[in-house]
Amino acid sequence: TRCLSDWSSDVCSSDLTWALVMNSTNGGLFAGVNGPANSGNATGLSVAGVNGAVAMLVPKDVTDKRRWMAATGSGSNVSLLGLPDMTISADSIAVELNRPLGTTSDGTANTSIVNFTNNALTVLMDNGTTVSITHPGSSGALLKVAADATIGIADFFTLDGNFGIENRSRSLKLSDGSTLDVDMLTIGGKDVTGFVGVNGGTANAAGLSLTDVDFGFVTAVDKLDTTRRWKTLQATAASVAVLGIPDVTISGSNLAVNINRADVDGLVANYATAPLEIALGGGQTYTMNLSGAAGPLLEASGTLTVSVSDFFTVTGSFALRRAAANVTLAD
Repeated sequence: TRCLSDWSSDVCSSDLTWALVMNSTNGGLFAGVNGPANSGNATGLSVAGVNGAVAMLVPKDVTDKRRWMAATGSGSNVSLLGLPDMTISADSIAVELNRPLGTTSDGTANTSIVNFTNNALTVLMDNGTTVSITHPGSSGALLKVAADATIGIADFFTLDGNFGIENRSRSLKLSDGSTLDVDMLTIGGKDVTGFVGVNGGTANAAGLSLTDVDFGFVTAVDKLDTTRRWKTLQATAASVAVLGIPDVTISGSNLAVNINRADVDGLVANYATAPLEIALGGGQTYTMNLSGAAGPLLEASGTLTVSVSDFFTVTGSFALRRAAANVTLAD
């Protein structure tokens, strides 16, 4: 007997199912939107060398066309697809999957989720060990990857630490007040380190070193119109210091960066009224609560102290913002 639930809660009803279980050896998966990985338009994370437990749940009622797939395991290699200028290298890769398949009695897509929280599915592996699938139904349709990784952006910005990368379906509130269903890819990290500059990770590094970085990144695609996409970044850093620039020192605190990109209609995501919990490594979450009221947005703020040759020092708060606005001309 398996417990089925809506993604918004773990209140559930039970259904009798057959559980077809198997081991995955050197398998592969894709977490993202517009999959599969070889579609040519995929955006997300591809994982190779996946080893773990896989289960297909089939109702005992032969007239019931609903199906569910769940998995848990580890991977050996990762790559990013459809995200230009972004790279990733990783180890300690953990994978979780919980997906509905098939159709309901009225022919619509099955959206019910198996809740394994209080009724874990244990799979016997080839080496005699067991692996338990324990995904909660409240996570919704889920494909999640957690890894110790290095993420690079345009050979200029790198992040090192433990990250959570997740693909799921949910509703998204927009800046005009409308709500729609989207496929969503999230990347999150907490207490990671970062570097902005050139020659990062070498003795010739020159730029800014960031510590205790917390961030969430979301790319969402409209289920009914894949040309409509939204990208949002929300990040903070506890401190910053300069590397590889002689006679210059920079220290800072309370640094924040917010980016909210619009779709083809000029609308942005609004997480202020419906915050998003982004899965991180280690079972933690990061709350995305950026408002869409300002429209398309790029802003940075914080407190910095800059010293040059022990002769010139300046300290103060800064805020930079680029956003859309209406202005009235004198004529």
